[in-house]
Amino acid sequence: MGLRIFVDLTAIAVSGGVFVVPLYAIIQQRSDEAARARTIASMNIMNALFMTGAAGVTALLLAIGFRTPDLYLVLGILSVGVALYICRLLPQDTLRMLARIVLRLLYRVEVRIGLPNVQDTAAPMVLTRCIATDDLESGQAFFVLSDNPLKNCELVDYQPTGDTATYRILCQGPNMGSAVAVFDTTDRSYHGTINMNMGGKNMTMSETQVGKRIGDCH
Repeated sequence: MGLRIFVDLTAIAVSGGVFVVPLYAIIQQRSDEAARARTIASMNIMNALFMTGAAGVTALLLAIGFRTPDLYLVLGILSVGVALYICRLLPQDTLRMLARIVLRLLYRVEVRIGLPNVQDTAAPMVLTRCIATDDLESGQAFFVLSDNPLKNCELVDYQPTGDTATYRILCQGPNMGSAVAVFDTTDRSYHGTINMNMGGKNMTMSETQVGKRIGDCH
């Protein structure tokens, strides 16, 4: 019995972390920078009030005859209700999360190379590629696609924030290269530009990618 209670409490703690941490991240991302500290402080106050209220309700339920299993049942039902309410508040985020977990998405991507002061370069390269959840988390979804030395270099400072992803590329060695990139995404498309500097300051170019979802990978 003691082991079962330990496992149950551990599962509740882990589930609470999975539930709460993304909510904190959303609040920090979407709150105004000047009011972010006050927003988090207000949220902590609300958490304390709800915990105090929950303790009072628990004591009342025990006083009227509820058993411990009954309390966990009530807690589970209330948690499902809160989760559904949050999904209603953030429907786009919920659907996007489910799509990224369940699906590997197939995109048609047009890749164009740009050179300074050159109006016409080579014809765009068109390809299809699958993008999975791991690609979005690692940055490989928006990495260099053309035949370019930077394709084999290290991606650093990858930061997906809302509908925007930014990162840098660094190449070591005598012909050190670097790049900065910004990509904007929607539910069905993405576009962005990788501005590259190769061989120190001797050569600059850019790679623009425009991807459109055309289906699901099988």
